[in-house]
Amino acid sequence: FEALQMLSKGAKYDVIMMDYHMPFMDGLETIKKIRDSFYATAAEQPIIMLHSSSDDGKIIQACEELKVGHRLVKPLKMQDVYHALTRLHRKEPEQQIPEKTGNQTAVDRFTVLVAEDNMVNMLLARTIIKKFAPNADLIEAKNGVEAVKYCEQKMPNLVLMDVQMPEMNGYEATKAIRAINPAHHIPIIALTAGNVKGEKEKCLAAGMDDFVVKPVVEETIIGIFNKWLDLNNQQDSLYETLMDEPDAAHFNFNKLKSYLGDDDAILEEALALIKAELSSSLETIQKHVDAGDLAALKIAGHKLYGTAVSSGLHLLSRMANELEQLRDFDPNKSSALFDVIEKEIKLVLKLIDDRN
Repeated sequence: FEALQMLSKGAKYDVIMMDYHMPFMDGLETIKKIRDSFYATAAEQPIIMLHSSSDDGKIIQACEELKVGHRLVKPLKMQDVYHALTRLHRKEPEQQIPEKTGNQTAVDRFTVLVAEDNMVNMLLARTIIKKFAPNADLIEAKNGVEAVKYCEQKMPNLVLMDVQMPEMNGYEATKAIRAINPAHHIPIIALTAGNVKGEKEKCLAAGMDDFVVKPVVEETIIGIFNKWLDLNNQQDSLYETLMDEPDAAHFNFNKLKSYLGDDDAILEEALALIKAELSSSLETIQKHVDAGDLAALKIAGHKLYGTAVSSGLHLLSRMANELEQLRDFDPNKSSALFDVIEKEIKLVLKLIDDRN
């Protein structure tokens, strides 16, 4: 609403960066109103859509219809924003795969397990991953049983898990993998058709970390890798990083630097903003828990998740995601979850202060 009000007063911008997930009116609805009421074409008003990888299927088609030529997958990285703005200035079309960067080279050190019974989908995933990370160790499993057997021998760094597979489906396979070594948490990403009501919630309840609607596209894979793999660490896995530096599970400063660069002034500004956002979120969540307002709690959880993911706050992002996924309001459960979030935020704030 605020964006539309500013445009209605005649404000003109070189570019609008529009988040998809917003309360009251989402990004696509807002862009449609902009196109209908103010600027009909991308030439009149360039727009960059910001979204998570799990929104890919819906976003891509809608952006084409609304003449949005550029999309960025969150969490954002400075170099991706720079490339998008540069292409806008040069009026270049969106490139699905950016030029190979240091992060892409880092992907080559990782092992990725793809569990998929559809060979066409497997070929698509294999082609995209090998194009993005030609030297990555790619393991293919045709069903959940094969996926679990591989994980019993060696844990990969990331799993792309089809939900519907013969012999053992993705939900069962995820639970079995989690049981192998509960202390070693690897990212498991659900691959789903996305047309079953409640499927996302079921995936998260089974222990999966994220949700991607098929068919996967290059941008989705890049977003997943950037989100869930510690690409800027020289060790083999995030788990090993956390063993060496436990504080990184709460606040991974290196990950924040990978998003923003090494400019000390920008990093200090970001840390101040993060502290303010976390303190504000704590007050907001407490208020909605006291009021028993489930809808407002879910919105607050989504906002906190966005802050946590973009700031290298791994454990807090998982807590915020749990808050966002609440299906009903249970006073005891909500209060307990708030207590955990409050404790985590206070710890993160202390870790940030200790850096100064």
